[in-house]
Amino acid sequence: MAPLVRVTRNLAIGAAVAIGLTGCTSNTTPTAARQSEGRPFTPLANMKAIGIDNDPLQEVADSLDDTPTYLAEVRAESLRLLLYVNSDGCGFVSVSNTEPRTIDINLTSKWPTGQDNTKTPTGGYNTASASGTDDSWAQLKCSKSAMTVEYKHPSVKVESQRGIVSIAEPTNQHPSLLLVAGEQRARKPAFEWSR
Repeated sequence: MAPLVRVTRNLAIGAAVAIGLTGCTSNTTPTAARQSEGRPFTPLANMKAIGIDNDPLQEVADSLDDTPTYLAEVRAESLRLLLYVNSDGCGFVSVSNTEPRTIDINLTSKWPTGQDNTKTPTGGYNTASASGTDDSWAQLKCSKSAMTVEYKHPSVKVESQRGIVSIAEPTNQHPSLLLVAGEQRARKPAFEWSR
């Protein structure tokens, strides 16, 4: 009988260990996965601002309590594209190089709120889109750690860029310019998710 008791006891211990190990596994949410792979992405609101000349939002910002913090500027032929944040969320402005106070598109999107149940690597996104003149169109996706802008315009060839932005030029497969702002390690997964 002693061997049977020992086998039964070993099975009971094995079952308890298996239950204990199962209890230690975690249900990994996207946020937890991002943090378990290393440090979390730096929030856009904490990124270093760039200085710009001829602020197209200056007149609007003077009437608000919250002025924009510009993170990136892209010059593309006759256009100037600006990506910014404020305390509420993300923004994108398209203006003419020759008339810097004439806004073609001004998009804003609030920071996402609530539980982050998305599978995107940089968190949940809120989205806004708008049309401008000359058949231009833009879509802004705003998360707390990255923002993407898909921008369509008949003539958009990038000449220069400043700030925390990566760019994908238009192609036959993707006819829009794609701008991604955020810290360097957040831009790559945001690009992959956006294309």
